[in-house]
Amino acid sequence: MLFLSKAAEALRASDHKEVVETRNYVLTVLRLLANTFGTLGLARGLMGMRVGDGGGRKEMVTRVVVRGLLHGDAAVRTAAASLVFNVAGYVQRGRVERIRGVSSGYEVEEDEDWEVEVVSAVVEAVDREVVSEEVGESLRFYFIFERKRR
Repeated sequence: MLFLSKAAEALRASDHKEVVETRNYVLTVLRLLANTFGTLGLARGLMGMRVGDGGGRKEMVTRVVVRGLLHGDAAVRTAAASLVFNVAGYVQRGRVERIRGVSSGYEVEEDEDWEVEVVSAVVEAVDREVVSEEVGESLRFYFIFERKRR
């Protein structure tokens, strides 16, 4: 949880020097989080467990994703796009399993406000994306994934 809060704090930085100094840390955290979704137990911990002070890990991940998608650095945006794609895959798998009546651990709490926040960030990131084709493609795949579920 500590690395999530530090990453969210680093992504909030507005001073150019701070942004440059924290870039590698933010990239590492985003890539770590994206890889976390390859393991069910870790993904479930990030997407479902609540922690103290009214905020959960899911909210912290969301903050990091949203700020990462809107970051000035293309590598950070790419890592955030990978993370948001993996989050969408996790959520989608849980929905498919629920429809099929199968339970293998991908329980997903439906949260429309959360979905709107993430989709809004993705739309804004796609709209802003002019530099990196890789970021744009990852974000478009996110929409394809979300659209198929409806």
